[in-house]
Parts: sequence; C-alpha cells; structure tokens
Amino acid sequence: MSTIHKRMPVILHLDDFERWLDPEIQRVVELEDLFSPYPDGGMEAYPVSREVGNSRIDHPGLVARV
Repeated sequence: MSTIHKRMPVILHLDDFERWLDPEIQRVVELEDLFSPYPDGGMEAYPVSREVGNSRIDHPGLVARV
C-alpha cells in the first residue's frame, strides 16, 4: 500500500462488520485488533481511470483495469 498512499485504510473481513458497526462499543481500544495490516496476498493493485477521483462520476467502469 505504501507505493500508492502513505496511510493504510482499515480493511475489514466480513466476519468483523457487525463488531465494527456495534454502537455499544464506545472505546477505540476495543477495536484495536482490527487495525492490523491486511494480508499482502489478499489485495491486488492495478491502474484505473482518472475519473475515479471525481465524486460526480459513479459507474461500475471506474474500477475496470486500464
């Protein structure tokens, strides 16, 4: 991720969604184990259209490989 951006977003596994969205959890420390880096083999980077940076444009083709 560092070659694309200096910050790494939190990427959740499907099993963690419910916990992440639980309004009863009020302290960040209760979610810290979810902040670990996503496994390298679980992602693929490829170039996409520059339109992806325009918030007025939204269609499935934005994530097509160019």
